[in-house]
Amino acid sequence: MTAIAPLGNGLAADKYSAGHTAALEYARANGYEADCAFECATQWGDMDANAHVNNTVPLRWCESGRGVYMAAVVSDLSPSAFDDKARADLLKGEGSGKSDVVGEVRYRYMRPIYHPDNLLVLTRAATINPKYLTLKTVVYSYAQQAPVGTAEATLFQFDHDEGRSAPWHEAIVEGLVRRGAEKRGFERREGDGEGEREGEKEKKGKGKAKL
Repeated sequence: MTAIAPLGNGLAADKYSAGHTAALEYARANGYEADCAFECATQWGDMDANAHVNNTVPLRWCESGRGVYMAAVVSDLSPSAFDDKARADLLKGEGSGKSDVVGEVRYRYMRPIYHPDNLLVLTRAATINPKYLTLKTVVYSYAQQAPVGTAEATLFQFDHDEGRSAPWHEAIVEGLVRRGAEKRGFERREGDGEGEREGEKEKKGKGKAKL
């Protein structure tokens, strides 16, 4: 069978085909779903003075990967879970209603990336708790047939109309859990946890002062 690559692709068709197959095998073996994957190609302008793709570029790929993942989660949900505007706010990020925003991103550079290459950006949810969601991402190189970087991002739900963070919608939480996220902390009542632990610390501190 003749190997086929996208039109205008810089990577040779046989290398593209072999790399694409290896990337999908890696995804299946490591718990990443294909419908949440984002494929991209390097561009000549991505390179820097060190003759490899600049370190800022994979961060943009990961950003796009997170968008593809969350769009897949929302598309799973029943039409009755959200009205059209709420669904659009979640998917398009137009600065109104509620949407997920990034609080922190950490990226590990495992290997330099060279042009030309194609990358498969794989994203999955690790944990979801009442305050934030943790997503893990792998950037897989077709040319090298190996992961070239990994990322971890913390997201929280933000109410743009109120200008503050908001609780996760129950339907989104359940959608994330169906896709493998570990659900943590939802069984505790509001006000439990940190407040109680701080109270315990204060009691212990008073006890020590009497000694």
